[in-house]
Amino acid sequence: SSAASSRRLFFLCGSHAILMPMVAASNLPAPLTNGELIQTALLDDVPSSDELAQWLLDKGLDTTDWGKENTKDVSKFWKEIKLNEAGLEVWRTVDGTLQPVRTVHVLRAKVTSPDRYQRGIFLFNTWQQYGDGRTRTRNGLLSEKLTTAEMPLEENLHEVCRRAVTEEEMQRVVESTMKIGPGRPAP
Repeated sequence: SSAASSRRLFFLCGSHAILMPMVAASNLPAPLTNGELIQTALLDDVPSSDELAQWLLDKGLDTTDWGKENTKDVSKFWKEIKLNEAGLEVWRTVDGTLQPVRTVHVLRAKVTSPDRYQRGIFLFNTWQQYGDGRTRTRNGLLSEKLTTAEMPLEENLHEVCRRAVTEEEMQRVVESTMKIGPGRPAP
């Protein structure tokens, strides 16, 4: 069996986590549609960011544009692999080219109270501000990246949700117009 058939998607419905099998390669988005998983890189294969860069280069995968604009550079991606936050797969597309694929497990959840849930009202993350003042649009539900150690999710759901709310994105709930900057400290 391929690695693709052993991965799972999780959907949170109310207070229940539902395990769903991953889609078949024929249902993956382009350019992976009908592609083939060739190899999965493990930390033993790439014990440093330099070795990750070389591993990719040995497969003919160019990383010179990594780290530009909103993409991760090789060293940041390697840190995710080291911390078990992400994986690396190499796929062969239908036209024969190799495509590196960053794999992550992400929980998306609706944060609400019981009375607001009945009315369809929940928190929505509209934007994020980094420590250096840059912002990015989010427009999504609360989300939290999982580590491989937190799989299966059913056994770790409460802890992952707690971390997502208290340590990550919703550390502070403020008006959407709030900005942090000189003379405007974090709430």
